[in-house]
Amino acid sequence: MIVLCGNPREYNKQARTFDAAVMDRLRTLNIEWDSASFIQYAQKSGFHPRVLNYLELNPDSCYRIDDSSLVTCRGWENLSNQLRMYEDMGEPIDYKMIHQFIKSDAIATGFFNYYIESLNINKSEINSIIENEMDEELIEKYSSADASVRLNLVQILQKKVIEETAVPYKKSVSLDQLRTLFKSVKDKGVITHNFRSTGYMTPLDVLNHIVNNNGDTTGLMAARPTGPFFGNQMLQLDIPDIWSDREAVGELRELLAEMCSEEEMKGGRLRSPEDVSKEADRQAERLKRFLNVKSSDLKKSWNRITKHIDNIFRFLEQLEGGEVYTERFFYFIGHSPALLRTVTEGNSKEYYKRLDDIYGGNCA
Repeated sequence: MIVLCGNPREYNKQARTFDAAVMDRLRTLNIEWDSASFIQYAQKSGFHPRVLNYLELNPDSCYRIDDSSLVTCRGWENLSNQLRMYEDMGEPIDYKMIHQFIKSDAIATGFFNYYIESLNINKSEINSIIENEMDEELIEKYSSADASVRLNLVQILQKKVIEETAVPYKKSVSLDQLRTLFKSVKDKGVITHNFRSTGYMTPLDVLNHIVNNNGDTTGLMAARPTGPFFGNQMLQLDIPDIWSDREAVGELRELLAEMCSEEEMKGGRLRSPEDVSKEADRQAERLKRFLNVKSSDLKKSWNRITKHIDNIFRFLEQLEGGEVYTERFFYFIGHSPALLRTVTEGNSKEYYKRLDDIYGGNCA
């Protein structure tokens, strides 16, 4: 007896159906997925207890394959083995490691939160630390905890400040891009819609065109009213390659739309380069005021998150072996552009204090 086993075509693009002559000689048995069978296998195989408990509580998370998820039995078993190895080595368990095996944002996040809670690390303690409301009991708890627990606590605190920084950082990058694009357009001088156009465009008109066309400048001409090469030429601009990042472009469009709604568009009514120059100067002042207001709003976010970062430093240095954990947190900030901007904009005293220790002098 020969037994053949394979995946259906929806899970294997290389698979193909047997022809009628072969199928007539085979006995076909279609096997459906069953979470209970896998959990039974996991129990007998000695899976990591936290993986096993999580799957028993969430059997629907055992197996999921769709456009955004790839979660399989093999992935859970490999994760189980990896968890044991990391714990034996004293390495921290973070979301990124889990996601390498459980390729679903929702399920990986769910398991990570469950894993942390099973280590007796709860959200109220995290909030107490970042708000500087911790007491001696909390410090004592983590000073006497295993090294793996303390390392995971650091990972959670890092994840917390990264999440807090995500929105303001994206907004700040979009403001920088808006400022840079406007200056590039303004420096080009007179710009028109096409070769024969008798009207000119304001810098804001041009910027609106570029952003809403994903960086495409087709149809925009830089006017050359004097010299031997009189006439217009295709507009050439150094435009940042951000158009594949839908979220960044959406943020940029939102900012630009907000400004345009407050600004009277005058494209097609400017009849001379002098008109363009005056309008460009006026719009530049208007953009400056707009950006100042937005930057002021962001400053509040920078200050709030910087306060949390400083509080984390103060907590970690009070733990047993605190130098190791504060150093780890310090270098984590140094490798994150978002957090580096945060401590710079918020003037983090704790971060700069450690920077001074390394380089000497007053880095702040």
